[in-house]
Amino acid sequence: MKIRVAFLTILLCPTFVGAENLPPLRNSELEILDGRIERLERERDQKLDVLKKCEQETRGFKIAGITTLAATGVGIYANIKLNETRKKLSAGGGSGGGIVRDMRPQETKNNESCELLCSLGIAPPDCGC
Repeated sequence: MKIRVAFLTILLCPTFVGAENLPPLRNSELEILDGRIERLERERDQKLDVLKKCEQETRGFKIAGITTLAATGVGIYANIKLNETRKKLSAGGGSGGGIVRDMRPQETKNNESCELLCSLGIAPPDCGC
């Protein structure tokens, strides 16, 4: 560690000492440096604007992601509750799996359908309304 400090001291000291021995800058050199500084400041401002826009977009993406996760959670919860309800119905209904089946003869079903359609004013040709 001491060797590194000594090496850096030897390496950097002439740089700092040499800065005092430099000749003064002329007006034309100062103008060139001022122009470079202005250009660099403009670039910095443009890049900051781009960065701010990017941060706003990222914030929007984060909000959309959180909303999606919340909606997914609600959907998962609803599916779990629906599955529990289905299991309760199928446990009480025997082998039907919770589905209620109309066990009446087809003739009875057809007659009731014709009566309903006739009462609504829709007369199918096969019904004798």
